[in-house]
Amino acid sequence: MKPDQSIDESKLFPWFDPMGASGKFRPVLWFLLFLMVVSLQGPRFIYSLPGDLNSGSDFFQDWASAKDWLEGRSIYGPLADSLNRFLDIQTDNKNITTDIHVNAHSPFSLFIVLPFAFLSYVRAMLLWNLVMLGLFVCSIVFVLKTMKLPWHWWSLFPAGTLFLLCGPVQSQINQAQWNFLLLSLLLATYSFDLKNKPWLSGISLGIAAAVKLTPIFLILWFVFDRKWKSLFAFILSFMICNLLAIIVFGLTDIQDYLLRVLPIVKDFEGSLGNISWNGFMGKLFFPKHLEFLPPLILDPDLGKTLALTLQIAFTSLWVVLFFLPMPEKRERLFFLGIVIMLFVSPITWDHYLVLAIPALAFSWRDLRQHPMLNIFFLITLVFFSVCLGDFKLILMQTKPLDAFYGPLYSVTLFSIPTYALFLLLMMLLHPIFRKPEMPSALL
Repeated sequence: MKPDQSIDESKLFPWFDPMGASGKFRPVLWFLLFLMVVSLQGPRFIYSLPGDLNSGSDFFQDWASAKDWLEGRSIYGPLADSLNRFLDIQTDNKNITTDIHVNAHSPFSLFIVLPFAFLSYVRAMLLWNLVMLGLFVCSIVFVLKTMKLPWHWWSLFPAGTLFLLCGPVQSQINQAQWNFLLLSLLLATYSFDLKNKPWLSGISLGIAAAVKLTPIFLILWFVFDRKWKSLFAFILSFMICNLLAIIVFGLTDIQDYLLRVLPIVKDFEGSLGNISWNGFMGKLFFPKHLEFLPPLILDPDLGKTLALTLQIAFTSLWVVLFFLPMPEKRERLFFLGIVIMLFVSPITWDHYLVLAIPALAFSWRDLRQHPMLNIFFLITLVFFSVCLGDFKLILMQTKPLDAFYGPLYSVTLFSIPTYALFLLLMMLLHPIFRKPEMPSALL
């Protein structure tokens, strides 16, 4: 090819699309699929926005704790009492399932929820979900613009289809969780770093860590990339957020969270919904619900040792990558950090996969240079869409598994989100060690 010959890059490096082979009929096929998914999932999505008093949600923990504080009670009181006082529901109601009996969220996160305590539970959850959805849309727009991803008028159809089919997204809305806010803060951290604004980058991550402790892992991104201003800003903002919680709620409730609540939360490492390495080993060696999911071997020490080994190995891998050349190093290391953070966290619920959506988009962009990864990306996308909560609900409502099928289900059905994370990690690592595949048109 002559140097001055123009190249239509969109044809030489086509964006991967499962409907791509249909050519000009692609928008029509996406539209038809969208209509089918809306007819099946749309009503469920609408009904989940305000919540259901008979099924409960994680948001109730925060809303009830905020109302308790307004009435002069401890923010970490028994949830059973709160159900009775605020919703007139008894915990022995057969439709109510409560695995945790005290709010598991940090004091600063409860500070954010305080304004919602002035509303009824249903209205508060509806408003919360609408605000979170707004943040999610802003996050997606940011990812599209920052990564220069294609967008057409008909892109709403595949976007809406994937949104309604994505199990972690639906779980986030059903539970009215914090992930859309955390996603916005992590993307703000990423954006400010790209713009060389270290103070704002560190502050964004500090706020995210004050809301949920899991993002603390990403300070390694500051440390090993020698972003000292960002690290200092992180420490300062994290301390200010928690100091604000101490001023509002009092030191007693903060101590209660550290000394009583965190040990209770730690007991959930073996839960079906924990998709980290701790959760994977927990299901095999120390499951939370022995009566439903028998272990391979009941040996918590062995399981936690294996999990710790994997946590150290994956963290070490990330650290080593800081010293290797790679394409788009700054961005790739950040998204690798998010994926590895979800792996090594003591507890990573399945709805936390929402935080990996930017990493998924980043790996999709890599497909233009490495088209052989298309099938792995498609499998990852399917695995990401699995709703683990539905599997768990089915198991709880049927007869328990026996000693043979328990471990079999642990490493298959109940570990699909873990495998999704692993496939995503492999796709993010692949371009580091492989040269781009040149399309035949260039040869």
